[in-house]
Amino acid sequence: MMSLDVAPIELQATPESVHWGFQDGNRKAVCEIPDGGVVRVRSVQGKLDDPVPARWIADDLRAIIDSDIPRGPGPHIVTGPIAVEGAKPGDVLAIDLLDIRFGAPYGINLMRPGKGLFPDALDASVDVDIVAIPIDAAQRTGHVPPGIDIALRPFFGIIATAPPPSWGTISTVEPRANGGNIDCKELIQGTRLFLPVFVPGANVSVGDGHAAQGDGEINQTAVETSMDGDLRIAIQPGLAIDHPLAVTPAGLVTMGFEDTLEAAARAAIDQLLTFLETYCDLPWMAGYRLASLAVDLHITQVVNRRVGVHAILPHAVLSQLDIPDWLVVSPPGPSIDSPSTTGGTPWL
Repeated sequence: MMSLDVAPIELQATPESVHWGFQDGNRKAVCEIPDGGVVRVRSVQGKLDDPVPARWIADDLRAIIDSDIPRGPGPHIVTGPIAVEGAKPGDVLAIDLLDIRFGAPYGINLMRPGKGLFPDALDASVDVDIVAIPIDAAQRTGHVPPGIDIALRPFFGIIATAPPPSWGTISTVEPRANGGNIDCKELIQGTRLFLPVFVPGANVSVGDGHAAQGDGEINQTAVETSMDGDLRIAIQPGLAIDHPLAVTPAGLVTMGFEDTLEAAARAAIDQLLTFLETYCDLPWMAGYRLASLAVDLHITQVVNRRVGVHAILPHAVLSQLDIPDWLVVSPPGPSIDSPSTTGGTPWL
């Protein structure tokens, strides 16, 4: 299921194909793909004065920054919306992250006064504390000051369907029922992300590339970078959800976004137990016990105004339940531009 079997539709990042810092359910799609189609999407991040060689600043990023497109309250440049033919409110999309590629030779990490887990760490007179982190795509490492190499694990911080039009224009900062700024580091290549649909066409947007991030995104940002990806997007029959969930290389992942970590943890586990009861025939109380013994709670992020917690039920446990076919996802293999050598062996 994670191989490319249809030609992708290309969507570059241009002033006409991105929106900056906001989501709006009334925004028109910039392209349409068929149900089950693949989109090859580019997202960009950065500033013209990033502390890197000028040649590292991509032309498409320059064009967007120099344009007069509207800017919302959030910092993210997001590509889309992408309409899915036939999708309607009440449906659920299954988004397969077939391939994720670094889109720049560097990422940045920045801190601002009043932000992050320690909002007083920077003096209020400081505008921003920013460092550039060179990306070695071949070795999949980043070089972090003062001289520490970290493993890179790229993912899109933002994947969203359009919000309900009744929400009006909203910031890209907070994660919500339609996804958005989830910032969950488990959503790597090989993931199938499920999102509810609120508008005709679903109108998917993608951005906020992260080359690496720790659970929590503690100082406000990850290794923020431009990123390219191949996404297969299909309408998932037989599933009704009102919040994002995913099947990742780690297991079944449910998510909670609330004002406190305790509330977010409850929301993530409540979603998991309801899902297992509804789709895997596991009674709620049996699931509650199983969660205490086998499910890990992770702090997704603590810096997006609404904090996040995600719960992971490992595949070794999930595989013993009566699961629907659409929870069985083939493992990630080489780039889809290269012949697959994985044989498509399922995780489960």
